[in-house]
Parts: sequence; C-alpha cells; structure tokens
Amino acid sequence: MPRYPKNRYPFGCLTELIRSESVYKKQTAKKLDFIKENPMFRMSGSIYRNGQIVRECVSRQEDNSMSRTDRVLTALKEICEYMDLAVPIWLQSNINEFRRKSITAFRSDSFVEPIGFDYLRIEVIEE
Repeated sequence: MPRYPKNRYPFGCLTELIRSESVYKKQTAKKLDFIKENPMFRMSGSIYRNGQIVRECVSRQEDNSMSRTDRVLTALKEICEYMDLAVPIWLQSNINEFRRKSITAFRSDSFVEPIGFDYLRIEVIEE
C-alpha cells in the first residue's frame, strides 16, 4: 500500500481544493462584473414555414454606445443579410408588438418582394 505524506490524500490536498474553489469564485465574480459593466444585446431571427422553424440565427451587438433602437435595426439588418432577405418594413402593428413584448413577426405585407415562408420572427434575447 502506498504511503502518503502526513497532510496529503490520494486525490489531492483538501486545502488545494478549497484554494482552487476560492480562485474559481473570484474568476466567476470578475466575469459577472464584466458582464454587468458591458451588457450584450442579442436578438434572434427565425423563419417559419407551416408552423415550423426553417432557418434561425442570432445577432450579437457589443457596442454600448448605440441606442436600443439602433441595436435592434442593426441586428435586424444582420439577420436579414445572413438569411439573404430584404430588410422588412416596420408596420405600426410590428412597432406596437415589439414595444410591448420585444417580439414581433414580419409577414408578407412587411416585405417588398414575395417571400417563400410564412413569417420572420425576431425576439430580443438579452439586453
């Protein structure tokens, strides 16, 4: 049977475990402070056809100098570029729904060109 030094255990020292746990907590606290100081804006876009998601993507904005409206419009433009769509027109119903719930759906009447799906749904995930 192997012998271990007086304060050592076969799976490491208890004080080392406690020390590594406190380092982990400090690193996690630093990450949380960074996230609080630098909030990230994320918005998802999903194309629905016959009630099912056909395509989906997420846009991430890390620029804190922009207003919320600019972030939403920039994210929508990125989502539409990724999905090879024209940027939809914001109708009053879209504006009202987005103000209330941070979710809206752009149907065929919001697009200038004909679309091959039911609607494009955008949703703010994180602010």
